[in-house]
Amino acid sequence: MCLFLKEDKMESLKFDEGYKEYSINNDENRIIRYNTTDMGVVDRINKAQIEIEKIVEEMKEKNISAESTAEEIASAMEIANTGVRKQIDYIFNSKISDIAFEEQNCMSPVKGIPLYERFLESIIPTIQVDIDKENALTQKRIKKYTDITKKR
Repeated sequence: MCLFLKEDKMESLKFDEGYKEYSINNDENRIIRYNTTDMGVVDRINKAQIEIEKIVEEMKEKNISAESTAEEIASAMEIANTGVRKQIDYIFNSKISDIAFEEQNCMSPVKGIPLYERFLESIIPTIQVDIDKENALTQKRIKKYTDITKKR
């Protein structure tokens, strides 16, 4: 009996997808990678913001207070942590929440502001700058073609 083995080598297409890498607080072991010019990110940020607001509102409705048991507080915080992390991963189409927050609960306050808010406040401006740059390049390219049609 003769067996024929076919060796298929998968071809690869290589092109710039717009991904950038950022270290979290200069920690080379905590690198996030995402496409800063993904035009869908703005829509996902808006949708995630609505969902995060719902999560925060649900926490308020649970009336977690100093009188709550440690178990009640821990449960509410974990539910919120899981939900917010899911939304952050949704925004970036990538599982970056584990890298950004490690084992910390992203609802944990740092100087009165939840960790997830601090993260978003630091990353969203980089997205805006990159989208603005890409839009300028796109407009330049479009202008080149519209100028050609005007000459005709």
